[in-house]
This record gives sequence, structure tokens and C-alpha cells, in this order.
Amino acid sequence: MAAIGVHFGYTCACVAIFKDGRADVIANDAGDRVTPSVVAYRETEQIVGIAAKQGRVRNATNTVVKVKQLLGRTSVDPEANAHKAESKCPVVSKGEKLYYEITAGEQTKLVTPDAVAKLVLEKMRETAQAALGSDVTDAVITVPFEFSQAQKTALREAAEAAGFNVLRLIHEPSAALLAYNIGQEFPSGKSHVLVYKLGGTSLSVTALQVNGGMFRVLDTLTDHSVGGESYTDALALHLAAEFKRSFKQDISNNARAMMKLTNGADHAKHSLSSLTSANCFVDSLHDGMDFDCNISRARFEQLCSSLLSKSIQPIKTLLETVGLSARDFSQDPAPPEDDPGPVPRRGAAVLHPPGRGHRHGRRPGGGASGGQGRPLPGRRVGRRGSVLRRHPGQGAGRIRRGGVQRAAAVGHTPPCAARPHPAGPGRAGLPLRGALPAGGAAAPDSGPDRPQRPRAQGGEPRHRHGVDHEEGRFPPCVLCRSKQWQVRGRHHSSSILRPPPPSC
Repeated sequence: MAAIGVHFGYTCACVAIFKDGRADVIANDAGDRVTPSVVAYRETEQIVGIAAKQGRVRNATNTVVKVKQLLGRTSVDPEANAHKAESKCPVVSKGEKLYYEITAGEQTKLVTPDAVAKLVLEKMRETAQAALGSDVTDAVITVPFEFSQAQKTALREAAEAAGFNVLRLIHEPSAALLAYNIGQEFPSGKSHVLVYKLGGTSLSVTALQVNGGMFRVLDTLTDHSVGGESYTDALALHLAAEFKRSFKQDISNNARAMMKLTNGADHAKHSLSSLTSANCFVDSLHDGMDFDCNISRARFEQLCSSLLSKSIQPIKTLLETVGLSARDFSQDPAPPEDDPGPVPRRGAAVLHPPGRGHRHGRRPGGGASGGQGRPLPGRRVGRRGSVLRRHPGQGAGRIRRGGVQRAAAVGHTPPCAARPHPAGPGRAGLPLRGALPAGGAAAPDSGPDRPQRPRAQGGEPRHRHGVDHEEGRFPPCVLCRSKQWQVRGRHHSSSILRPPPPSC
């Protein structure tokens, strides 16, 4: 039986198998490819995953979140004390050991972080077994690069208690490179790779050197002050302000209402990763009042502009530390289990030089990534069912004459209308309407002196788009020559989207 891959993060966990030549993230019983790392304790049962996260509003003191922050830590650890202060579930210490204080019914018990992690990993094992239809034991688990040996040992023990045979613990940046097959296709090549990971509670940037199929970490930088939850909190505060404006009620100090609003903001944030607008509806948010609000992606980006700066600053700091520039990196993949969303993704692209590979991961909830490829061309539908399809090419409908770049046609218009364009080097042609010939006088648009196209028998203009151009009957039109647009349906002299511009 082949081994499976397990990612146990601060806010979510997922499991992947190798199928049909690629890694496939398995969906759980709820149909999601990621499972929240949340465990809720009740009087007779423990609930793991999305149900525990949704029930946190009513059972916050007995719901454990971000258990990974306490895993393998002691009571004297500053990170553990920071999590202890913000946790809704009480955290107590006995000596150097940390425990969650759970009140189930009338009884109070102490639960170790290892026991909570075991429940999450058991859920991952059940998900894999349900998908494969057989028992699963062997596993490879990812860990952050900054994980200490004590944290690695605690995670390994929790996985073994969940029934796994841990073959290896690998660092998350290495897992990202393996997911994209970087360094495996051409092992003899030497390159630099930047791995950017924006998780739920932290951000990490790692610079690696790939040589001969081996990965060498140059340096890594982790910032715990910004993460996916920071974007959710910014949106939740905006929604709270909208609620106050509409109902004249301030809920910013109401922990229960803000928790419900944060859940709605988190759902809207994920929707904005693929949509231009999203709706946030919270039933009975405060005093029986329902809250319904629409948020656009543009507004969300404006709210998170300061977070965007914080999200890309670690990249600049890391590049200065390792003494490299953005042009020294050939690839910059993001781990496939994370989706930072359109805001930080576009911010990272600002630092990305042209001509270098840029690969970003997608949330498994949006479908497992099936490799990489060129972006699909966009489509625009005009009147009469005609479709304009954008294709990559040289200049967007522009020509050069005398060393000056000039606009040939307005974008999204039909190509050429069967009209010739100014003659280029080695070409014979007629000037565009409105273009200045060598003599300086504009070509007439009408009258007996207007240039005429050759006509076939019957008096109809002879112009077979593409064919006549290739045979030399007409000089190639600007847009056809640059191959910026292809038209299906009525084209040329017909007006598809708008009347042709004067230069056409």
C-alpha cells in the first residue's frame, strides 16, 4: 500500500494520495478538501472539523482551535503564552506542561495538545480510508521549517497514536517543490526558487537552491503577525461598521456576535477568491436582527491594502538577507493547499519580474490543481452571438511607422474591415483612412480619388480573410498580422461590438 501525504496546519488539515500521475487532495465526508483543525468537546463525544467550527459560537469554551501552536511547547515558551492569552478555551499549566481545561456537563477534565492533535489526525486517516476503501497506515507529514525537534517529536507521537506509521517528516517548502515537480524534470539544472506561504495564522517565505534534484534552503522568514485570519478580521470589522450604520447598534464588544460575523466574513472572503462580489448573511446577528450585506472584491482589496504591504514586505527582507534579486529566481510556487486570495497573490506578482515562472496554489476546496499551463484566453461575447477571443501576441493592435508606435485600432473591435494598411518595408499597400501618407496629405475618405480595393467578378470586394493576405492580394491588416484577435461569426465590414474606428 502506497503512503499518503498529510498536512496538519494551524487552522486546517488535508490529506493527499498519488493518483493518475499526480497528487490528489481527498475530499472529506462534507465534500471539502480541507478540514478545519478544530475539535469540540461535548458531554459524550468529540467533534472534529467543520461541524466543530460552526458550533464554536455556542460552545466556545470547549472548542479547541490552533492546537498546533501549543504542540511540543512548554509553559515558558513565549509563543505558548501568547496563544494562551487569546484562546477562548482555557489553557492551564502544571509545571512546564500545558493542558486545555474542558468542562463537559458537570465534569472538568484536562486535555493535552497531543490528544487534540491525535483526534485531527484520526479524522485525516478516516478520510483517506473512505476514499481508498482500504486500511491506511504509512504517511508522510509536513512540518514548518521553524519547527523545533520537540515539536516534531510531539507531532510524530500524535500521528502514531492516531494509527499512522510516519515514514518521514518533510518541511513545507520542500513539499511545495515536490508538488510542482520542480527540480525533478531536469535534475541537472541549477536554479533558485522562492516559496511563499500565507497560512491561516502566519506567513512564511523561503528561498531555496535547486541543483541536481537536491534542495538547499538558503534562508527562511516567518511572520506571525499576518495571516489569512488577518484578512478575515479586517472584513469582519468592516461588516460590523456596516451593521452599526444600518441598525445603530455597536457589536464590536459583543464576543458572540463578532464570532458569528467572523464566520460569515470568512465565507465571503473565500467566495471573493473566485468571484467579483460576495454576499454575507448572518441570521439573528444581534437582538434578533438579521444582517445582509454585499461586498465587492474592489472594496475588499481597499480594506486590506495595509495588510498587502505587510504580506509582501517579508519577500523584500528575505531577498536582501540572501543577497539575491527577484530576477535570480526562476520559480516562485505557493503550497497547493493554500490560497492567499487575489489581494496577496497580485501583490506578490508586483515583485515578480517578467519572463519568470510564477505558480500559485489553489485551495483544495476549489478543486485539486492538475498541473500548470498557460492561462486560458479570455472571452468576450458581442452582439449577434459573435465572440472575440484574446490571444497572446506582440503589441495590442499597434503598428510602427518611422520609429513611432501608433494606435491602429481600439481594443475589442473587429479586425481590419477588409481595409489595407500603410505599406511596411517590402510591402505594397494603401494607406489607412485618416493616416498620413508620405506626402503629408490625408488620404480621401470618399469621392473619385478614394483608394479602391480590387473587386472580383460581379462587383463584390474580393477579400477572403487570411487567404488573400497570404497570397499577397492584400497586405496583411494590422490586427491580423499581430494576431491579437480572432473573430468567429460576422466580421470585417460588419460592426460586431461598435462601429470601426477611423484608423480601421
